[in-house]
Amino acid sequence: MGNRSVFNRRRLLQGFLAAGAGGAFGASAVRRQAYAAGDGKPRFLIVIGAFGGGAIIDSFLPVRAADSGNAESIDCFPDDQIVTYGDSPIRAVDAVTEFSPFFGPNTPLPLSWFTDKYRHQMMVTTLEGSSVNHAVAQHRALTGGGSALNGRTLQECTALAYGAGHPLPNVNMASGGLLENGFDGSIDATFRAEPIPAPLLKPLTFSGTKGLPGAPNDAVMAIARDLRDTELDPHSSFHQTFRNSPRVALWKEQRQKARSLEAEGLIDKLLFVADSPQVPISAHGLSTAPEYQRLVQLFPSISAPLSDPLEEQAALACLLLKNRVSVAVTISPGFSPVLGGPYNVKTAVLAFDASHQNHRAAQALMWNRVLKIADGVIQFLSETIFDEATGETFWDRSLVYFASDFGRDKTRPTGASVWGTGHNLNNGHLVVSPFANGNAVLGGVDPDTGLTYGFDLATGQADPGRKTTEIESFAGIAQALGIETGSLPDVPAMRKG
Repeated sequence: MGNRSVFNRRRLLQGFLAAGAGGAFGASAVRRQAYAAGDGKPRFLIVIGAFGGGAIIDSFLPVRAADSGNAESIDCFPDDQIVTYGDSPIRAVDAVTEFSPFFGPNTPLPLSWFTDKYRHQMMVTTLEGSSVNHAVAQHRALTGGGSALNGRTLQECTALAYGAGHPLPNVNMASGGLLENGFDGSIDATFRAEPIPAPLLKPLTFSGTKGLPGAPNDAVMAIARDLRDTELDPHSSFHQTFRNSPRVALWKEQRQKARSLEAEGLIDKLLFVADSPQVPISAHGLSTAPEYQRLVQLFPSISAPLSDPLEEQAALACLLLKNRVSVAVTISPGFSPVLGGPYNVKTAVLAFDASHQNHRAAQALMWNRVLKIADGVIQFLSETIFDEATGETFWDRSLVYFASDFGRDKTRPTGASVWGTGHNLNNGHLVVSPFANGNAVLGGVDPDTGLTYGFDLATGQADPGRKTTEIESFAGIAQALGIETGSLPDVPAMRKG
C-alpha cells in the first residue's frame, strides 16, 4: 500500500495547476543562423497583444475637444484629460470614466505615468489595416498583412536573424491570430513559435527526471537513453516500419535536443514558484529562479492565491530573455476576465473588445493593463546586464511592439460619455525601444473625423493624403530591429538615426 504522505511529481504539477497553470511540453531544435544587425549580438522582440482593438486615439494620439469641429459626436477628450509635453509630440490620455459594476463614475485611469517615463523611446505610428476579424487582423499585424517576406511573422524573422544558440528562439504565450505561425512553409520548425499556454508549468518540461523522488541519477539515465537509442528502438517493429518517416526523424532529433536542455539546468533558471508547504519544490531537488523576488515586485500576482495569467506570461518572458533561451517572446491578454487590482478588474471580458459595451472605460482600463505589464518587463530588462564589457543591458537591445488587431469606430452618440464601438480598419501602433525613432508621432489624426493618416516613409513628415499600410509598418519595425527586409519598402523614419 502506497504512502499517501509522499509528495510526488504528479502532486507537484497539481500544485502548480492550482496556482492557475495548464500544460505545454516539448522543445524545439536549434540551428545556427547569422546575426542580421552586424555586431554579432542578438536583438530581442517583445510582442504585447492589444487584444480586441487597442485604439491609438484613445491612448497616445488623442483628439482634444477644443481642436475638433465635431467634438460632441466623435471620440475625443476634454482638454484637461490630455497631457502634453513641451519636449515631445506624444500626448497621453488621462481619462475619467466609469465601468459599472467594477468602478463608479469619475474614476481616473491615467496613461501619462507611462509617457512620463518612456516618451523619449516611444514611437507612435498610424496604420490602415485590412481586416476587422480578430484572428485575421491579429495575424496581419504580425505579418505585414500576410504578404511581407513570404508571410513570415515578425517573431519568426527575429528568431531567424538572432536565434543562433538560443534553445527556444521564438516563444508565444498568446492566443488566436497572435499565436499563429506565418505562411512561409520553408522555415525550419526551430524558428516557428513554441506555444506556451501555461507559463508556470513550462519550466518543469526542461527535465525528464528532476523533481521525481527516487529518479535515477544523470549517469544512469544517460546509459538508459543510449541503450534505447542504439539498441532497443532500432530493432523494434515500429522503427522497422516507420524508420524513413520525417516525423520519426524529427522526434529523434527532439529527444537529443531535450538532453542538451537538461544539461543547461533551465528547469531551475526558469522556475518562478516559491518553495512553500503547499508546493515544496526544494524537497524534490528543485530551486526557485534567483530573480524571483524581483519578479514578484514587478508582477505581484505571480505569488498571489488568485494568479494573473498575463503577469505569469510576463515573468516567464523576462526569464527566457535573461537566460538567453529566446529572442522573441509574445504575451497577451485574452478573452477571459481577470479580477483584482485597484479597479477591481484587471482584464475586461474580451479585453479591448469590451469597447463594444463601454468604449472609453475598456480602452482606458486595458491600455493601463498592457502598459503596466510592459513597464515591468522594461524595468527588468533595464536592470539586467547583457554585456559586461560594454555595460549594455538587455533593454538596450530590445523592442516592445504593441500589436493591435484593429481600431475602433470614431463616432459616438451626441454628447455621450458611455457608448459602444465597433471594429474599424483605421488605427495605429505603439513601439517602445532604444532602436526606434523615439519621441515621435509618425502620421496624424484628423480632429474632425478621428481618422488617422499616414506619413512620409523617409522623413516621417505627416501626410494627410496617404495611409500607412501594414507592409510598411512591418518593414519599419523589422528594420528597427536590424533585420534584412529585402525588397520591402525602406522606412528610415521608424528607426533611430
